[in-house]
Formats: sequence, structure tokens, C-alpha cells
Amino acid sequence: MAVSNYGIKLIRETSTVADVVRIDPPEITHETKESTSHGSGGWKEKTPGKLKGIEEFSVVINWEPNKTDPIEIVPGEIQADLLSNNIILYKIRFNTSPLVTWEFYTRVIGISPEEMDSQSPETMQATITFSPTGDLTIN
Repeated sequence: MAVSNYGIKLIRETSTVADVVRIDPPEITHETKESTSHGSGGWKEKTPGKLKGIEEFSVVINWEPNKTDPIEIVPGEIQADLLSNNIILYKIRFNTSPLVTWEFYTRVIGISPEEMDSQSPETMQATITFSPTGDLTIN
């Protein structure tokens, strides 16, 4: 794992796998249903549905390439999760006081390595896209 001073960690189950450089936070939705009646005066009316959801979102991570596996484009665990299509517990831990952690079950659905900086070839960045399922727990 690359060391940085960002203070935000990406955790897979119980192990820290990368430092987070940037987060495009997930949109949290609550569905509504069309319920316009004839007496609405021409305005749409909506009532809340029962389904809530977390939309797909991305994080940019710093990581150190595996010197013995040149085809590893991100930390091996994340690459394996993309290939397996399994739902895995991920956490994003913010370096706040007190610590705040987002926990969510997700599939990894995208990996996009960034350009490597020739001034710092020991550290790479990649964008990881998650497709959460279930709820987002904030501790």
C-alpha cells in the first residue's frame, strides 16, 4: 500500500488495501411513486415508495505496484473482486476525530489505472468503481 497523508483508507473486509485520494460520493435515493389525482389542480403528486438505494460511485486510490507481478493493475484483492463479481464488504475510513467509517457491501465493477508519474514510479493511482447493494452504514 502506498503511504500518503490523505488520511482516508480503503478497507476490504478487515484489511486496508489503499489510501483514498478522492471520492465521488454515492447518491442515496428513495423512490417515489406517481400518485396524481383528478383533484390535484394540474400538479403532479408523488408519494414515497419503500425502496432506497445507493448508486454506483468511484474512489481514486494510491497504491504501490507489485514488483513481482507486472500485470497487476491495482491491488490484487480489488482486481480479484472485479474478476469474481462477488459481493464483498468494503469500508472507507475517514481520518476525522472521532473516526468515521462508511461500510457497504458491493461489487467492484470498474478499474481504471491512471497515468504513472515518472517522478514517482513507486506509486500509482487508479479509479475504482463500486456498485453497492443493500444499505450504507456510517459509524
